[in-house]
Amino acid sequence: MIFGEYDPDKVFQIEHSPIHKQAGEGIKSVEFVLLQKADKIFFVEAKSSSPQAVKDLQKYQQFINDITEKFIHSFDMFMACCLNRLDDEGQMGKAFRKADYDKIKFVFILVIHGHEEKWLLPLQEELNKCLKFHNAIWKSKVIIMNEKIAKKYGLVL
Repeated sequence: MIFGEYDPDKVFQIEHSPIHKQAGEGIKSVEFVLLQKADKIFFVEAKSSSPQAVKDLQKYQQFINDITEKFIHSFDMFMACCLNRLDDEGQMGKAFRKADYDKIKFVFILVIHGHEEKWLLPLQEELNKCLKFHNAIWKSKVIIMNEKIAKKYGLVL
């Protein structure tokens, strides 16, 4: 999948950022963070596939745990940069610095290439359970989509 061409000021390549490298081993990250419009920040993770619970429950649970950690670790690193607790070394665009965070909605997006639509909702429900505390505190939201849906929303070219 090729993700869209975004305004460089509104995308933060957190996975390849100095803060992610400095955070050390065990800290996971999404692909990128995107300021979508003025009131939404997307934390976007992409996968080429996902295990199915009916075929291998252990792999499925590990997948859910890994995605949950990527979302939470990325959110924590991002907010630490916003609060000047971590130095993003100029990697975070100015639009993020100017954002009105009391109005921002945080959205965790997982895009899975080739995933059938009927498989999306169970994954979304499972991730919502794991992120229930975050969704309650930060009013965040989880969205799981395949590349066709992501294309409709302009995430994927």
